[in-house]
Amino acid sequence: MEGAPCAFLLFLLMVSQPRDASPFTVYCPPVSVNGILGESVIFPLLNPGTFKRITWHGPSPANAEAYASRGPLAVITPGAPGALPHISMEDERYRGRARLHNQSYSLEISDLTLADVGMYSWVTARADSNILCSYDLHIHKQLSEPEIRIHSVMAGNGTCNVTFTCSAGEGNETIKYIWTHPAGAPVFSIEESLLVQHRLGDEDSPVTCTAMNPVSNSSASASPKAACEVYCPPVSVNGILGESVIFPLLNPGTFKRITWHGPSPANAEAYASRGPLAVITPGAPGALPHISMEDERYRGRARLHNQSYSLEISDLTLADVGMYSWVTARADSNILCSYDLHIHKQLSEPEIRIHSVMAGNGTCNVTFTCSAGEGNETIKYIWTHPAGAPVFSIEESLLVQHRLGDEDSPVTCTAMNPVSNSSASASPKAACEGPTPPQATPLSYCHAKGILVLGVLGTLLAGILTVNVLAAREQRQP
Repeated sequence: MEGAPCAFLLFLLMVSQPRDASPFTVYCPPVSVNGILGESVIFPLLNPGTFKRITWHGPSPANAEAYASRGPLAVITPGAPGALPHISMEDERYRGRARLHNQSYSLEISDLTLADVGMYSWVTARADSNILCSYDLHIHKQLSEPEIRIHSVMAGNGTCNVTFTCSAGEGNETIKYIWTHPAGAPVFSIEESLLVQHRLGDEDSPVTCTAMNPVSNSSASASPKAACEVYCPPVSVNGILGESVIFPLLNPGTFKRITWHGPSPANAEAYASRGPLAVITPGAPGALPHISMEDERYRGRARLHNQSYSLEISDLTLADVGMYSWVTARADSNILCSYDLHIHKQLSEPEIRIHSVMAGNGTCNVTFTCSAGEGNETIKYIWTHPAGAPVFSIEESLLVQHRLGDEDSPVTCTAMNPVSNSSASASPKAACEGPTPPQATPLSYCHAKGILVLGVLGTLLAGILTVNVLAAREQRQP
C-alpha cells in the first residue's frame, strides 16, 4: 500500500507531459522500510513497463576506498527480441545475498546486517522519462524477553518501595516500553522504569513490561510482593509417625521478628481462633530473645533450637500433616520459607497372600499379592529373587508359573515408603505342592556301627540270661 500514492503520482506526471517533450525524471517520496537483523527485506519496483535500463543503487559504503570505486547494486537491460533481459549484479557487498524477482525486478536482500542500513533506490529509464524511487532501510533486532532489574527499599510503616527497570535492547536500538497489569488493565506507565509501593502482607499485584521496536515486541512480568518479601520454594519433608521432625530456619541474622506458622486446623472453630505456632522477638540489649509458643496443638511437642530457631516437633501424628512456614522480618525485607510435611508409618514385614491354580500339563499358576500398609499409605513394591537377581516386577501382585516337580525358586517382596522398607519371601513350590515333609536324616557309618554293636551285645545278654534261667529251673526239679 505504501507504493500506491507513488504509482498514482507517476501516472499523473507522465500523462500530463506533452508527447514531444524530452525525457524527464519523476521522483517518488522516500519510503521508510524496517528490516529484521538476519532476515530478508524486499524493495518493490513499481510498474517497470517498457524500459531501456533499470538500475538499483545501494547505500554509500562507509569505507572511503569502497565509496570511490562503488558501482550500482544491479543493472537490468532489455535482451534481444525474444530473449530475456540481461541482469548484472555488480555490488560485491550483496553478492550471494541479493536477488531480483522475475518480471517485477523488485530487489530482495537476505541475511540483513547492520551495515545494510541506508538508502536504496531504483531508476527506470524509459524512452520519454526516468522514474526514481527510494527506500530508507532501518535494521532492528528481534526482541528477546526483557530483563527487569529490581531495587527495593523499606520506607517504614511496613511499606516497601520497589523500582522496576525494564531493558530489552543494546546499543542504539529504538525501543519503547509500556507497563501494565497482566490482567490487561490500562497502561499506567510508558517509561523504562516504574516505581511501585507494596505494603508487607498485602496481596500481590504483578506488573508487566512490554518492550516494542518497529519489528517485534516481547513481555516480562515482575512481582512487587516477591521483590519485598523473599520466598523460598516449598520443601517436601517426610516424617515418621510417632517420631520427630526438624524444620530448619536458614540464617536468621539480625531480625525484627520471626514467626513460625503451622498448617490450618481441620476444625472450623480452631481455624477461626488460630494464631502462629511460635513467635521470636529480639530481647533488650544483652538479653535473650523472647520466645512465645502459641499454638495449643503443639504444646509439649514443639521446641525451638537455640540460636538457629529451627522448629522441632515430636510425637508426630497424622493430624500434623500440612504446610509449615517461617517468616523472618528484617529492616529491609521479609523472608518466607515453607515445608510440606508428610507423615508415614514405619513399615512392618509385608503379608504375602497366595492364590494358586492348576493349569494342566503339570503347570501351576501362582499369584502372590504383597501388602504392607493400611489406608492411604503410598507404598511401592519390588519383587526379586532372594539371591539378588534383577528386579522383575514393581507391581503389588506377581504371577509365577511353577512346573510340578521342578526345583523351588522363591520370590521376595520388598515394600517401601519414603521413610522405611521391609521384605518377606514366598515359595512357588510350596504354594503348588504343599509344604515339603521333613526327611529322615541318613545315618552315618559310626552311628550304624554303634547300633549294630549294641544289637549284638543285647542278643548275647539275652542268650546268657536265658541259659541261666533254664539252668536254675533244672536244679529246682526233683
